[in-house]
Amino acid sequence: MKYTLVVACVVATNLCLAEAAPRYIDKDARATVQRMVKAHGGYDAWIEAPSARLELGMYLAILPSAEGRTPKDNWRYYEVTVEPKTSKTLVEVPWENTPGYEAGLTRQAYWVRPLTYDPTFQEPAIMLAWYHYGMINLPFLTQSDTAVLETTDGIENPLSGKALKGIRMTFEPGEGRKHEGVIDLYIDPETNLLAAWRLGTMYAALPGDVLPDEVPVPPAAPLRIVENYQTYDGITLPQAYASLTPDGKAAGTHVILSASFTEPFPHDALRKPDDARIVFSRDD
Repeated sequence: MKYTLVVACVVATNLCLAEAAPRYIDKDARATVQRMVKAHGGYDAWIEAPSARLELGMYLAILPSAEGRTPKDNWRYYEVTVEPKTSKTLVEVPWENTPGYEAGLTRQAYWVRPLTYDPTFQEPAIMLAWYHYGMINLPFLTQSDTAVLETTDGIENPLSGKALKGIRMTFEPGEGRKHEGVIDLYIDPETNLLAAWRLGTMYAALPGDVLPDEVPVPPAAPLRIVENYQTYDGITLPQAYASLTPDGKAAGTHVILSASFTEPFPHDALRKPDDARIVFSRDD
């Protein structure tokens, strides 16, 4: 009797795990996405990593001039450390010249310390944590159980002229949630690597159910084009990518300065410092 119960529990658990997967509208989308995920290192290797640490640098050419801004304010330089399985995140902004992390995010609360960079445009804690992290890790985030994936029109890579396959990702977050907008992924049919994307929602769904109940839609969706790749601890990421306006002008350039998927996540650092303020929390 005990053996039967154990087997039943194992079967039920496996069924639940099997259901925790995206919904594919067509067979071609399933095959294309599965090849892409494998080419980038595989979902299991990514989700089981103790942390994803990304040191990011970018120049935002599209930011308007304003009183008090200097050319340095167009630059962004920060480090994001995420636990892939839960999406718990710590953000360090080295130019702040303060000890410790500047932002910490869990499902229950986001906190941020006072920031001084760029007097006219400072990304909120959630954007610092997950906006570019989410784009860089899009191949793996396609595997969210709220994602819906279907084949869509491809494009020609504006840098190489190569034809790219299109996959559209939307989200079904469940009752009481809103996750509007689309993400179009453009995949190299030869390498199966993600070559470009348009982010028509601020964030892809993240493991750990960490996003607010309503995910906003950005005011614009520039085309992001991968310029080169790098493999870090078996995970292949777009090491450099450019953001292009609709008329093909460069709106920004973005690079991974370093990355690691083997370091332990610093859970103790998630405690809110005395000089930080809570910018988001949930009751449940």
